[in-house]
Amino acid sequence: MVPGIHLQGEMKSVLKVTATLQKLLYSGSDAPQRGTVKFLRHMAMKVASPPPYWDLSTDWIKQLKAKLFTPGLVRIKATSAIYKAIEDLVKKTWRPDLVGEGLDAKGLSHKDIKVSKIERIENFDLYRKYYDRRQELFKEALKNRSPYKDIGSLPGSRGPILTTKKAHAALKHDDLYPEVNEHYVFHGTVPEVAEVIKENGFDVRNSKCGMLGQAIYAAEESTKADQYADKRAERNDGDKKIFLCRLLFGDVMIGTIRPKDCKKPPCKDPQHADTACTQFHGFYDSVISDREGKFREFAVYDSRMVYPEYIITYKRLT
Repeated sequence: MVPGIHLQGEMKSVLKVTATLQKLLYSGSDAPQRGTVKFLRHMAMKVASPPPYWDLSTDWIKQLKAKLFTPGLVRIKATSAIYKAIEDLVKKTWRPDLVGEGLDAKGLSHKDIKVSKIERIENFDLYRKYYDRRQELFKEALKNRSPYKDIGSLPGSRGPILTTKKAHAALKHDDLYPEVNEHYVFHGTVPEVAEVIKENGFDVRNSKCGMLGQAIYAAEESTKADQYADKRAERNDGDKKIFLCRLLFGDVMIGTIRPKDCKKPPCKDPQHADTACTQFHGFYDSVISDREGKFREFAVYDSRMVYPEYIITYKRLT
């Protein structure tokens, strides 16, 4: 709801009026300039709403159904700009030279992949948790009176996130916020886990302990995500699924390997990079493994920092 205003009446009408009021309050020529302190304050106070391009955001009947029933998937038309943008991003981040490289790619030898279907998960209850976490980052940025440092400019970083650098304009919309290092990234997993994520989102408690600890892992290259779309011992030619997710990096630590049992990012004191720090140094929000010659891997330790927005169905091509 809009702060200070309490609406009553038919659900459909309440939803429509709420969205209209919010649009008047938070958009248009009076909206603060991006990246400014005023903008950080604006985002720290903004009332949660679905992304403006969602069907849920523009169709009041669907909004009403979403309040009463479990939200479903929206199939993206193959002729649409967003479908072409995602398909193009999969192609542009595909690295055929690295297929089969590394332990996680064991048993893979295909040359390419072909997208056959893209769906968008429009689950506002799930998205609201992500939205609230993003708002916490904006509040922290406002406290520091500055956006978070761009990942590409951090010491030890190899450069910008490729999924952002190579994305079509349709994926670089105004509802994505570099001020808190929000980016689209890929996530691959086996079919049974993909079904759980589709319904319930990510749960870091179910994550295996990798080289950056017990975290939700993501990648900037479709080749890396594809490695996890089936089990190493059960490679097959059937349909595969990977996610294109929104991910909040926030304040990033560039690292290599961390204790496998760690369950949170380290504190910010470089002399004391301890996950159990009690000296009020503050903690990073995410970790990036940036080893030369390898895929970059991204890790977050809070389930609310990832929203699985798109499901990409594809086949491997030999």
